This record gives sequence, C-alpha cells and structure tokens, in this order.
Amino acid sequence: TIPRGVNELFSLAEKAGDGLDTHQATIGIMHNTEALMRADLATARTANNLYQTAKADRSAATDNQSAADANAVKFISSARDALKPRLGTRWSPAWNAAGFINPSLAVPGTLAERMELLKSLELYFTAHPAHEVASLSITAAQAATLHDAFSTGVSGSNAARSDQAAKRGARDTAIEALQKRLRCLIGELE
Repeated sequence: TIPRGVNELFSLAEKAGDGLDTHQATIGIMHNTEALMRADLATARTANNLYQTAKADRSAATDNQSAADANAVKFISSARDALKPRLGTRWSPAWNAAGFINPSLAVPGTLAERMELLKSLELYFTAHPAHEVASLSITAAQAATLHDAFSTGVSGSNAARSDQAAKRGARDTAIEALQKRLRCLIGELE
C-alpha cells in the first residue's frame, strides 16, 4: 500500500531509494531507478516545504489583516463618537457626508464596508478640518494611514491565500508523481 500521509510517503520513498541503491543492478531495475526515485522524492520534499512556508505566510498575513481591521474599528468608533456633538447622536442625512450612509451609526459588519468608511472619514476630515480631534488622533491623516494599512492587509491576505493554493497544487502534483513512481517500482519488481 502506498501511504497517503506525506511523512510516511517520504519515508517509504527514502527506503525504496536505499533499496534501489543496493539492489537495482542485481535485480535489473531499468525504468524506476534510484536516481529517478530520489529526484521525485526531492521534488516532492521541496514542494511540500514551499507549501508549508506558504501556510505560515498566510497565517501571518491573516494576522496583519486582523490587526489592521481592529485598528479600523477603533478609529471608526472614536471618530463616530467625536462627530456626535456636530452631527447628532442618532443617524440623520447629515451623517452621509462622513460615510455613514446606512441609516445607522453602527460600525459596518464587513471588511469592505469598514475600509470604505475609513476612506470616507478621511475625505470628510479633509473637507472639514475643524471637526478633527488631533488630541485623540481623529484626523484625516490618521484615517488615511489606517486605510492604507487596512488595504495592504487585505491585499496581503488575499495574495497569501492564492499563493498557498498554488503551492498546495504544486505539492499535490509532486506527491502524486512520487506515489506513481512507487507504484511503478512495485509493478517493475513484480
């Protein structure tokens, strides 16, 4: 039986390579030689290593996105509270200019909505600098900084997800080739 687990598969291929080193000439193995087995094993190990690295990179990118999102939520909440004396404590059309276009002052529920609200707050504070509260870092510049970090975090997370999927595909292809090499060796030995 050819193992499905990566570690077990690599161990079996290593043992097959060792056996081929010792016996391939005596047995007359011609199509699934030690060199081919070790090449397929090396390719599979490299592909697996790249995939494992991509998994770790995705985790880090997701953490960066989460941190940027948390900072965005804090800023949006603080900016909303700072604007209440000027725009009212309940939603009204006056809040549209600040980016609260839904009939609510709640922090939006999706990443895309929060990112867009940050940009809207940046534009609002740029147009209304008297409404900024510099002592609390509720400024157009801070909104721009947080928006850029958030956008970078989301883009990085998306790129890491795509990279991980591509590396997993490459790893799976290399694993299948190694499994096939072992099946062919068994066939040749028979």
